Amino acid sequence: MSEEVTFQECDYRLQGGQFQRRLKERDRVKLEDSAWLVLDHGESIPQVVRDHFARQNGNLRFD
Repeated sequence: MSEEVTFQECDYRLQGGQFQRRLKERDRVKLEDSAWLVLDHGESIPQVVRDHFARQNGNLRFD
């Protein structure tokens, strides 16, 4: 399972090399609006989110 990071009103994750986003509050939202959205069409990704995952990926070790 991928790590999730919350920033403002959205959750973000990095899975398979792709950033994904969904709403943090999904209780009263239609199912299709609460699913993970792959951000591969030039959507804005906050710099703090990019920085967080860049640090995490730099810490991986394969011994």
